[in-house]
Order: sequence, then structure tokens, then C-alpha cells
Amino acid sequence: MIASQLITYQQSRICIVENRFSIDELLAELSEPQLYLADLEKLKQEHRKREFLGIRIALKKALDGEEKEIEYTYDGKPVLKDGSHKISFSHCQSCVAVMVHPTLEVGIDVEAPSNKLERIYTRFLGKEELAAFERNRDFDFLRIAWSVKEAMYKIIGDTAYNFAEQLRILPFEIEKEGSLYVIHTDTNKKYKLKYLLTDTFTLAYCIEEE
Repeated sequence: MIASQLITYQQSRICIVENRFSIDELLAELSEPQLYLADLEKLKQEHRKREFLGIRIALKKALDGEEKEIEYTYDGKPVLKDGSHKISFSHCQSCVAVMVHPTLEVGIDVEAPSNKLERIYTRFLGKEELAAFERNRDFDFLRIAWSVKEAMYKIIGDTAYNFAEQLRILPFEIEKEGSLYVIHTDTNKKYKLKYLLTDTFTLAYCIEEE
């Protein structure tokens, strides 16, 4: 059986599955693997096939063993065909992550640590965030900031395309596991996000509260 990590947050469930298994191992985790073969044939790269199956397995584990069909809205947002839960998913080199909630919109992001953040941080950090980073140049600050804004984007969508100006992170203490608040400046709405830092990935997630 493929190992996974489960996180429960309020009424949501998150499942993280390592991205290191073969296609055959992944298919063996699904009760009706033949249902996925046509979609797999459309994917030419091996890692894309593993991500596709990893997401379905993580979704199954997050839903206590139920397998659900994923569809996409006109703007590319994933939804369950039966509408039973709101979902969000993400993937990186090391793992895939899926988040589900029975009624509320969710956003999740998982990233492998990358030095590219040190080259592009001026594009996604706002003025106050840049000042906070420049005080100590902590790479973990960049990891957290990028992932929480990506998770926010999963909820808000294209209207939050300018990470530096439209998503403002309020001051927070950097920890290996913690929470922070982000303001969507267009609406002045405040969101609470949780994050987790490990040696192999950064995870950030959020529920859009009513």
C-alpha cells in the first residue's frame, strides 16, 4: 500500500502522497484502474502520468476510500463530478497534495524548495513583505510567502493574478509549522492560511470561510 500523510483541518482533509511510485504501483491502488487508462494515454510524459494518478489516490484517501471523478470548470478549476466536496490539489517533484471540504472552497499548494525564489521574489512580494524579508534574508520566508499566495490564488482565481499588489501577508513568525493571515486587497477580505515546511516540500492551505 502506498504510504500517505493525512492532515485534518476544521472540516477539511488533506492527503499528501510521495511522488516516487511507478505507474503500475499507482494503478494498483485504484479499484477500477481501467477508468483512467484513456486519460493516461493522452499524457506523454511519465512524470505527468504519475502526478495524474497520485492526485486520484490522494483524493481517494482524503475521502476515506471513495473514488470520485474529477472535472474542470471553464476556467480550469477542478471540481468533483458529483459535487459532494470542494477540492483543490497541487503537485511538485516530491509529492502531490489534495484538499477536500464538504461545503467551503479550499486552496492548497505544495512546492519543492527551489533557489529560483531568490531570483523572482521581487515579483511576488509587496513593499512591506520585501522589507520584512530584507531584515534577515530568511529563505523560509520566501518559501512560505510563495506557497500561501499560490494557495490563495487557487481560491480567488484570476482576479488575484498580481501577487505583490493584490495579496498582502500580515506580519508573522517563521516556524516549521504555523499560520498567518493574508489580505486580498481588492476586497479587503482577510484569509487565514496554515503552512508546513519540511526538507522536501512547502505546504500551504486555506479554507474560504463563510
